[in-house]
Amino acid sequence: SLLQERKMSAVRLASLTYEMGIMAIIEEILEMRTQNTNLDMMLTDIFEDSSDSDSDEEDEYWVNLIKQAQQAADDERMMTLIQRIFLEIAHHPDQILRPYQSHFRTDSGENRILSMADLSSKFGVEARRVLRFSVDQLEELIVILEIPAEFVFSGHKTTGVEALTIALHRLASHARFCDLSYVFDLLPSFLSQVFAGFMLWIYDKYGDNVRSFEHPWTVEREWMELFSSKLTEKGCPLANCFGFIDGTHIEVCRPVRNQRAFYCGHHHCHCFKSLVIQLPNGMMLAFGPFNGSQHDSSQAQEVQINNLLATNCSFPDRDFVLYADSGFAVGQNIITPFRRGRNQTVGEAEWNREMSRARITVEWGIGRVKQLFQMMTNKTNLRCLMSPVAVYWFNSIFFTN
Repeated sequence: SLLQERKMSAVRLASLTYEMGIMAIIEEILEMRTQNTNLDMMLTDIFEDSSDSDSDEEDEYWVNLIKQAQQAADDERMMTLIQRIFLEIAHHPDQILRPYQSHFRTDSGENRILSMADLSSKFGVEARRVLRFSVDQLEELIVILEIPAEFVFSGHKTTGVEALTIALHRLASHARFCDLSYVFDLLPSFLSQVFAGFMLWIYDKYGDNVRSFEHPWTVEREWMELFSSKLTEKGCPLANCFGFIDGTHIEVCRPVRNQRAFYCGHHHCHCFKSLVIQLPNGMMLAFGPFNGSQHDSSQAQEVQINNLLATNCSFPDRDFVLYADSGFAVGQNIITPFRRGRNQTVGEAEWNREMSRARITVEWGIGRVKQLFQMMTNKTNLRCLMSPVAVYWFNSIFFTN
């Protein structure tokens, strides 16, 4: 009986919340009539962002009713129309005009995204802009990544669709968990557990796809010959070059301890660093994480990039190389620009310029990851001693690939 009472209370609360929304609409109609507000301009502002709606006819119906109520000649006619609007909205809760159709968190979790149908209903064509994948692509992604139907993270039960949607929405924006709670109808603590748990699940299962060099398109000679030929066609003067390598930093919130290890004197911020390899097919590899104070050259030495390239990219008759900036050390499979100085020839300077035009693609690749998944540019959401921020970075590259 206690559970039934609580359930009835939740239903009653939802009903009262809905009625309060209706009263807010009617109150605005009355205020507009009293203040002689230009209704046409107001309605234009409301509907200017509703081009993706499938209910244009219903919208026009509501607009005409509101206009009639505001332009009524006498109070009796106005109150009759307001009563009609109230009854119509009360019997059609799915047709409330924006911006009143807002997301609210409910006790019963009625607005949760538990299936692909819920995902399509909530985001629709906006999924690609909000989640970086369309609904069809997300459905395909769930199959390819073998995401299970259900997850349980620290006692928090969720579906694979919901976990993927939460993770992508969080990565693709600067939103806080308290902001997302109104979108996903979940408490911030629940969202935090699901996001962190799903990120670790993706990293454990697919992290090697980003942090490993042993792929067919990185160790097979046919692929490296294809990459080098495509770069040569684009004007790259280094014939054996099959990709580019560079370091990047991801700024994080200042930690409460070990600040010296995270501080980068060059960028004057607290961060962690990563080595990124960009290939002509658009795929990216990354290594790390490294301390914020660590130089690109020492990062390459730590992961033994020269030995890695010599093992996989050198053949008896040909050595394939990566091109890097002057911050790296020259090796058998890493080439850097000619050093500037009085002895630099005109030909060497021109060669540096041509290679710089080609090497900029690795900067574009890093920028694309940070543009698609903007959480990686919001240091207030990246607390390195409280959450696995490096995992978020590698997963962002994985989803970009």
